[in-house]
Amino acid sequence: MDALVPKLIQIDEQLLLIINGLSGDTTIDRMMVLVSDRLVWIPFYAVLFYHLFKVYGGRNLFWVSLGVLLTVVLTDQGSVVLFKDVVERARPCHVPHLQSKLSMIVECGGKFGFVSSHAANVFGLTGYFLIVSRSHPVSLIVMLWAILNCFSRVYLGVHYPFDVLAGAAFGVVVGCSFGVVIQRFRFI
Repeated sequence: MDALVPKLIQIDEQLLLIINGLSGDTTIDRMMVLVSDRLVWIPFYAVLFYHLFKVYGGRNLFWVSLGVLLTVVLTDQGSVVLFKDVVERARPCHVPHLQSKLSMIVECGGKFGFVSSHAANVFGLTGYFLIVSRSHPVSLIVMLWAILNCFSRVYLGVHYPFDVLAGAAFGVVVGCSFGVVIQRFRFI
């Protein structure tokens, strides 16, 4: 088991350098910065709420919205309190032997990166929408958005791939759980 951890860290670093090494195209770099910007998420999720309003109507939209709020709060705060503050794994952009190898397009961010809060949030919402949306095309769009968002975090050099995968897994568990709770208690 002791030999496995260094090997996983090495794989994580190699994948990071490969994905981050794709940067350099100004158009793609700007797109990845834009995808990672949480303000860009607002119109995207407004369209999703409109879809849910059409599906559930105004009365049930309260419960659907409450589930979204709880999902985001738990994934966002949980990714920090349950993981980042406990594991204390430095972001790759704060690791001295990687700093000269990374192409940094954005500022590094906080000191710790495991698990990615971006990944936890977008995959939390993805899991939630998969349960409550009742629309496979909408679920597919949300899933693609989450994957692109997570890829951007590695591309930008602010997270390791395993940070993103762990954040996504945490998010899916939380989002699906809230989706099931909202449906089970027949709020929607």
